[in-house]
Amino acid sequence: MGRREPGGEGRGTVGAGLLLALAACAAEPRRIEDCGKLRGTAAVENCRWRFVEPVADDPEALRAALAAIPEAASRDLVRLRLA
Repeated sequence: MGRREPGGEGRGTVGAGLLLALAACAAEPRRIEDCGKLRGTAAVENCRWRFVEPVADDPEALRAALAAIPEAASRDLVRLRLA
């Protein structure tokens, strides 16, 4: 049998596993409009909330954020969270 270097076992599998994990994870949306592309209702609503919460004290920014949410039910959920 040949001699193995320490840490040489499974070389390449960690890198491939990491690439697979990164590909499976969707990038965090950078715009509120992109939240709708996430999988799962809770993920979509939480994403939208992350965009709305920081601007809740600014009426104009809040109106713009709510206007960017296409579904009326989702806008209502955000308003309930603000209450």
